[in-house]
Amino acid sequence: ITPIVFDIGGSATSTFVTGLPSGLVADFDPTLNTLTISGAPTSSGTFTYVVNTAGSTNGCNSTYSNTIIVNSNDLITELTPTTIDQELCSGDALVPISYNLGGGATGGDVQFTPNQPAGITWSISSNILTITGTSSEIGTFNYTVNSFGICSADTYGGTIEIKENYTITLVSGDPNPIVCQGSAFTTPIEYAISSTTSPMVMTPAIPGVTFNSTTGVIAGVPTQSGVYNYSISSGTDCSNVLSGVITVSPITDVIQPDDQAVCVGGFTTDINFTSSNTVGTTTYSWTNNNSSTGLAASGTGNIIAFEGLNTTLAPIQSIITVTPELTFNGNTCEGPPETFTITVNPTLDLVPTVDQFVCDAERTTPITFNLNNTGGAVSYTWTNDNPSIDLASSGSIDIPSFTAINT
Repeated sequence: ITPIVFDIGGSATSTFVTGLPSGLVADFDPTLNTLTISGAPTSSGTFTYVVNTAGSTNGCNSTYSNTIIVNSNDLITELTPTTIDQELCSGDALVPISYNLGGGATGGDVQFTPNQPAGITWSISSNILTITGTSSEIGTFNYTVNSFGICSADTYGGTIEIKENYTITLVSGDPNPIVCQGSAFTTPIEYAISSTTSPMVMTPAIPGVTFNSTTGVIAGVPTQSGVYNYSISSGTDCSNVLSGVITVSPITDVIQPDDQAVCVGGFTTDINFTSSNTVGTTTYSWTNNNSSTGLAASGTGNIIAFEGLNTTLAPIQSIITVTPELTFNGNTCEGPPETFTITVNPTLDLVPTVDQFVCDAERTTPITFNLNNTGGAVSYTWTNDNPSIDLASSGSIDIPSFTAINT
């Protein structure tokens, strides 16, 4: 405040003051015989103060009273703290933003930067300032609430962002496809957005499925079976929402069959295909790359035992590829194939050995066994019906030279 100075006359030797608001003090200068009230009040209201003299030698002290009015500073209080800053789409109504103009405030206004969006207004009623309205003006608008009063003004600010509305459309493809796990989409699904800058968003993520937020193409190879409800919207949340269902059907497997080998004229064992899958119906189809073994070039279901054929002097082999298919909920999906072999060994064609004639105590010529066949591993066994010539009764290797005996 502007200091209030009193001259103290007469025979008074001191003074004291009562009734001052907090923040104000009274100081008596005995040299100048003056009393000064100064300071900055910290509470508002109307205060009646009394100046009292003391110490008069004749006992005639006096008093003086007056009034100090302390007005309140302006105080703006937010009444809707969750709506101070807002993001809304073009044409959406603003959630009302309210402030209380308290303290010493007698009024107020709202200033917008860079401008006040068309359709957004403010009003004051009973010292409550409220911002409301609906606007289609795109942009970010900062606003400041200002108070008017006798003493210090107050301000409070916030931001209103109005975003453009976009339109999402289906360009091509079936939005509700049924695909097999592990297989690519037959036809990609494509969406478009009316904006050239705002991306699109697909939710939720589907394992193995990709979405290009710029081109709007759904593609990829689903890796997990299931029924997936998805939606396409703009990255700004200001657009229509399109939805669809991607059904990923499960696939099955075929347990690896064992390889087989038989001699020509021998029979294979039955081959019964099995799967670890427990849902739907699994069927099997197979192909054979070499029907000269006696097995058809292709077939479905299990392979029953058959007689192995081989008209050559070498082993022949069929490479069989079996492919499983699972039918589940009306959709059929092919699983990964497995291969195995059936080998048919030929009839052995032994190269004839030459008969030998030797005298008693003479050595024979070594005998080496050979086949006209090719391929595979060969071993030999032989028997001798007359061991008395000094040749063992049987063996499994070539016959080395030995000294013949005839007693």
